[in-house]
Amino acid sequence: MMQRDDPLVEALRALIDAAAVGDPDADAQQAAIDLVDRARERIGPPRRTSVPRQSFEVMSGARDARAPWRTDPRNPVAPRLDLQFDDDGASAVWRGSSLHEGPTDSLHGGVSAYLLDIICGVVMQSRGVKAVTARLDIS
Repeated sequence: MMQRDDPLVEALRALIDAAAVGDPDADAQQAAIDLVDRARERIGPPRRTSVPRQSFEVMSGARDARAPWRTDPRNPVAPRLDLQFDDDGASAVWRGSSLHEGPTDSLHGGVSAYLLDIICGVVMQSRGVKAVTARLDIS
C-alpha cells in the first residue's frame, strides 16, 4: 500500500510554493514569518537527524505486488513521485512547479538529474540491490 503524505507535509508544500511565487507587502511578510515561527515552536525540537525513509522491504513489496510506491512522503521539499512498477522497471508522471524551473518555463537540469537518480535507485533497491549513485552524467 502506498504511503500518503501527512497533512503537515502537504501544508508545508503549499506554504513553500506560496512563499516562492507570492509577493506580500512588508506587513503581510512579517505576519507570515511570525506564523511560521509559532508553527515551528509548536512542532518542537528535532527528534531525529534525518527524514524517515521507507525500508527496502516496502519498496520490494510494492514492486512484487505491482502497487504504486511514493517517494519521500515525509519530505516537503523533495519532488513527490508516485512510481508504478512493471516487469522492466518503474515509471512515474510528475509535473514540476515554478520551484523546479531553470531557464524560463523549463525544468532545471539538476532536478532532471535528481529525478533520474531517484528512479534508478528505487528500481535497484526494490530488487534488493543496495546501491548508491557514484556517477551520473546528463547532457
